[in-house]
Amino acid sequence: MPIKVACACGKKLTVKDELAGKKVKCPACQKLLSIPKPKVQAESLDDKSDLGDSAEEDFENEPSDAPVKSRGGKSSASRGAMSRESSVKGQREKSKSSNRGLLIGVSAGGGVLVVVLLAWMLWPAAPAANSAPQVADAVRQTLTLKGHTGSVTHVAFSPDGKRLVSASTLPDLTVKVWDATSGQEMLTLKGQTGATSGVAFSPDGKWLAVANSDKTVRLWDAASGQEILTWKWHTGWVDRAVVFSPDGKRLAAVGTDSTVKVWETANGQETLTLEGGGERCVAFSPDGKQLMSAHYDGTVKVWDATSGQETLTLKLRADRVTGMAFSPDGKRLASGSLDKTVKVWDTTSGQEMLTLKGQTGLVGSLAFSPDGKWLVSADAEGAVKVWDAASGEMILELNAHAKMVFSVAFSSDGKRLASGSADHTVKVWEFSP
Repeated sequence: MPIKVACACGKKLTVKDELAGKKVKCPACQKLLSIPKPKVQAESLDDKSDLGDSAEEDFENEPSDAPVKSRGGKSSASRGAMSRESSVKGQREKSKSSNRGLLIGVSAGGGVLVVVLLAWMLWPAAPAANSAPQVADAVRQTLTLKGHTGSVTHVAFSPDGKRLVSASTLPDLTVKVWDATSGQEMLTLKGQTGATSGVAFSPDGKWLAVANSDKTVRLWDAASGQEILTWKWHTGWVDRAVVFSPDGKRLAAVGTDSTVKVWETANGQETLTLEGGGERCVAFSPDGKQLMSAHYDGTVKVWDATSGQETLTLKLRADRVTGMAFSPDGKRLASGSLDKTVKVWDTTSGQEMLTLKGQTGLVGSLAFSPDGKWLVSADAEGAVKVWDAASGEMILELNAHAKMVFSVAFSSDGKRLASGSADHTVKVWEFSP
């Protein structure tokens, strides 16, 4: 019979009686709950707690908004409870070696032991490619930031990881800076007359660059919120792409008019205008000597960051690109498309390295971890997925938001992940693989 328990946080759970005498995590607050043992007079054929299917070890009526999905769709809370059932796991592993097992029911009555052969059964098939391993257990949500009244289209951590910036669309059109640990709002930058189309902290964390659909790029003091410089874009506006050089002395942006502009951050002087540069993504090489830009049509161009000379052009894919991100070393480019796939490319040869499948909606945002080991993708259905950037294996899936996720970003140490959504919130997750 199902056992009903209530957590101190108010969450009510209904669990299988096989979990009696064990401890499980509350999916709401992660607190360990002791499941009381019912009074049992004898074992029965229905008691398969040591032999039953793994699906019977899960909570009944698992919440549909369970934050982390891993292998088989189980929540991290139920996986945590399962990991402690060592006897069950050991028995299961022995059965899996032959891929078949016998279910045997044992009952005692009248001093006679009756062993009944119930059925042959096939164990569940091996997980499909890109399924998530137990690393998902190491992910937990730490913050939900509320304060925007429009869709949150951009998020970024400061270099030291202590602050988080977010930007939103109508009706508030604001840029907010938050304490990334406590979630306290530190600054609100106002003055934009259009939607923010790009944000970036300088490498030293002192400045904040904000691009806007009102055809401006503004440089702000990230501590005081004072506006330092304003650049005007005449024939288009910056779309999701504004970035500092590694030394912080230059700022590059790519616009909807397919030009890339580079400015000196000390005096605001424009040093380069690259025609045909792209509309979607721009990045400096780690040494600051090269600049890479990407088009919606999948074309990538590499430029000399001093002279502005084009040194390489690659045509990566033919379909429309919906999201792009360069790896930290500039050697790979990840691109999302209308076909709901993510592809990873070699930016030197143009060779396709990986194709990642499993998105349920249009891929709107991509980001590599600072060490280039992980790639995160976000889609229109509110899901956020983390992939092994070398093998293409899906590490975990987060049911992060109720609406489309527009932006994702890693902290500089790669241990936290932020997401901004059309549900007007920013969420922060601890990620410790």
